[in-house]
Amino acid sequence: MAWAEPHHARYRVRYRYAGRLVTDGTYDTAEAAQARVQRLDHLNRAVKLRIGAPPPTLTEWTTTWLPAHLAGTATLAKYESMLHCHILPAFGGHRLDAISRNDVKAFARTLTNDLAPVTVRSIISVLGLVLREAVRAWLTPWLLLQRCWTAWTNKPPPRELQQLLNAVGNGHALNLYLPP
Repeated sequence: MAWAEPHHARYRVRYRYAGRLVTDGTYDTAEAAQARVQRLDHLNRAVKLRIGAPPPTLTEWTTTWLPAHLAGTATLAKYESMLHCHILPAFGGHRLDAISRNDVKAFARTLTNDLAPVTVRSIISVLGLVLREAVRAWLTPWLLLQRCWTAWTNKPPPRELQQLLNAVGNGHALNLYLPP
């Protein structure tokens, strides 16, 4: 849950995430800060409602993810551009659990025909960021947790992640905390 608090002559919006206090942003008026608090709370509720439902499409997830993602204005504009110009036309209608490593590799290969290698790496990095954030938000089944881990590294998962994979894979109930 987010809240607004006075800070010098402005107002800042804060919330707790992973045991830490995070400042989302600062605003000139209390009304603007409160509007951001309401938006963050709405996004948090939207993510919680997704649990138990089939995974959303990539377009549905990015609609929720992008406004809540903490980054600078220029970075968010770059992410939005990459999403709308390259990623969503290719994967927008796919459910999150249907995007495979081979799909991403084929996508990267098609991008290399028209774009510089550094641009292709940036686009694939944004796609990976979006998918990792979906996993962290508990929107995907346990098989996708394993698939995403192996798509981005050859190392075995950390012990805590492996325990989570085993628990979810065996059908054990989990008490989930969804960050704002």
